[in-house]
Amino acid sequence: MQSLYLWRLAQESMGWRNPSPEFQVAYDNLNSVIESWGTGPTASDDGLRVLHSSQWCMAAEVIRNGLRIYLSTSLYGSAAPPFEAQQCIEWRAKNVVDATMLLEASPYASLTVWALVMAGSCLIDNQYRRRLAEFLAQSRYKMRHLSAVCKVLELLWADDTKAFGPYGLQLVLEKQGTSLSIM
Repeated sequence: MQSLYLWRLAQESMGWRNPSPEFQVAYDNLNSVIESWGTGPTASDDGLRVLHSSQWCMAAEVIRNGLRIYLSTSLYGSAAPPFEAQQCIEWRAKNVVDATMLLEASPYASLTVWALVMAGSCLIDNQYRRRLAEFLAQSRYKMRHLSAVCKVLELLWADDTKAFGPYGLQLVLEKQGTSLSIM
């Protein structure tokens, strides 16, 4: 996925305003792969296994939505998406935040951090930004990288360039002379 994003940025640097047909084919193929994932729960008589299966499926869907966000923003390269596309991407980002909050007590919650960063980079709604910042600050995990994620997202949200998405996040990180590693 990062290669696709970098490809789009390279096309931009060569003066391509819109993605090339080859880029669009690669984009569509990757989108098909993401959409074809099966995340359905497995059958079980054991209620605990069903609960864990359900939580696993929710976490997988959060990750899928993070990938959808990243993929969607790659179409626009360094430019912010048009208003309608931003709304669609933000809707997906809000779903990621909501689902991750539901998973807070789950052992699968820690798998969703990358998707949460992708979502946070696309939040425009200040209420959701506050909710996400509070959620990260009050996480039961009390891990240092969650406070780093919160700090980086707050830097992005406060940036006067109105940076948006993973590319905007990268710009803000470079501007601040910092990095973020969450994998």
